[in-house]
Formats: sequence, C-alpha cells, structure tokens
Amino acid sequence: MKTFKIKRIVVPTDFSEAGNQALEQGAWLSRLCNAELHLVHVFEPTSIFFPAMEPVFALSVEGEVRENTSRKLSEISDQYSNKFGIKVVSSLAEGKIAAEIVKYAEEKEADLILMGTHGASGYEELFIGSNAEKVLSKAECPVLTIQAHAGKNNIQNIVVPIDSTLHSRQKVDYAIEMAKIYGSTIHLLGLIESDEDLEDKFRLKMRSVEEVVQKAGVPYVEKTIVDANVALTAMDYAREVGADLIMVMADHESRIPGLFTGKFGKQLVNHSTIPVMSIKPHLGSLTSVNPAGSPSYAN
Repeated sequence: MKTFKIKRIVVPTDFSEAGNQALEQGAWLSRLCNAELHLVHVFEPTSIFFPAMEPVFALSVEGEVRENTSRKLSEISDQYSNKFGIKVVSSLAEGKIAAEIVKYAEEKEADLILMGTHGASGYEELFIGSNAEKVLSKAECPVLTIQAHAGKNNIQNIVVPIDSTLHSRQKVDYAIEMAKIYGSTIHLLGLIESDEDLEDKFRLKMRSVEEVVQKAGVPYVEKTIVDANVALTAMDYAREVGADLIMVMADHESRIPGLFTGKFGKQLVNHSTIPVMSIKPHLGSLTSVNPAGSPSYAN
C-alpha cells in the first residue's frame, strides 16, 4: 500500500445541509494537512419537454441555472479560502452525479473524497442506494461520508473494527495517519465468533496490530468482543466511546467477503450519524501474510 498522505481533497456539494457539513469538515482537514480543497457541483440535466415553439426558452433557463450555480460556487470558494486560509478550486461538472465525482477525483489524483450523505431508506436503499454509496463503490481513493448533524470538525476518537478476514487489517494504516493529523485516540475493536482455536489466533493478530499502532506513537485502546453481532456491536461501541470516525472496508463489487464489506458497510454509510471512512481493499496477488494480517502483494 502506498503511503496515505492527504494533499488534495474533493468535496462534492449540492448546497444542502449535509453538503455544507461536509464542506466544513473538508476545509478544516485541508487546513490541517495544508491540502488543496476541490469543491465540485454536478449538474445533472433532467428530461423536460417544452412546446415546439419554445426551444430558446429551454436553453435560456438551463443557461441561467448554470450561470447562477457557477457564481455560487465561486462565492463559496472565496468564503472558505479566506476563512480557513486554504487553496480552494471550484468546478461545475455535468452528467451522472456519482460517476462525475469519481471521474473528477481520478483526474485530479485526489487522496480523499469527503461528501455529505442524506442517508437512504426503503426503496432507495434496496434498489438504488445513495450517491455516496455509489461513489465509495467505485472510487479508488478513500471516501469519508458525513451526515448533516455530525457536528464538530475535530476528530478525537477513531474506531477501527477488526475481524478475522485478511483485508480488515488494511484500515489500520489509514487510521494511524488520520490520528496523527487530528491528534486522535484509536479504538481497536476486535470482533470474533466463538471458536477457541480461532480465538487464540485472533488474539495474536490483535496483539500484532497493537504493536503497529504503538510503533507509530499513536494513543490507542484495545477491546475484543466474542460472540458479537458485528454490525450492532461496532455501532454500540462507537457511541459508547464517543467516536468521531469509524473506519470500514469499502464493498468493491463484493469481491472480498467479510466484516464491513457488503451490507454491513452499506448500512453504516447510509445510517450512521458518526462519520464513516471507507477504504478500498488492495486486491493485488497475495504472496504472504504477517502475523498482524497485513498482506504482501506481487503488484
């Protein structure tokens, strides 16, 4: 895994309360990292049919919307640049929202996408999913999702759920970097099924993970829970310790089974009132595994 350093942050905005909260968090993080903040609004055209005699009117309305949106983006960029003392770049894109966000982030070689989410429920969650969920499923870089009422910008407590799957360990390096940026405490939460043989190996893995965090010089707390309902236990623990961030593995087409990929990760992104940082699993050719569960790759 390449070193996780934040130099460019992409923050999509729809000018909503959730989008504004994400912008505040993104600007604060940009200031801490001396990073560029890229503010992006995606204009998604809708199919509106006008009478045959009014095509000019249709073009005029669309053009006015673009102009007003562009002006608003520029005003917000200047406001946050002055408020936080950071470089803010604004951009207006057109197309499908999630696809354009991912495309922009790739073009700018972004290190992080930070976006607000309104959550999803019912039909939307089952069949469509939120734009945030679509972005994290396709983006190469980490995606930090935050709901409107997340509150403070500072991150003091980071919860890192660790299960028995190989790729679960990959979150730790990202958590360490975030903890160094914010001066946070990492909460390593081991979640394991009840099996004596598996439990012994898992506790060895947790000790090795602790050594990695200790070596990084980051304060941490470790707790292992056996016989846990993994999703509910992680959420309850995060609330118990007053977590400001939860680290999960992103579900990239469900190619890697395990905790917080698939439905558990999606549930967190859609419903968690605590910000969630989703990490794409490294899917190279596995060649070896160290005791901490950190893989080596051929590519």
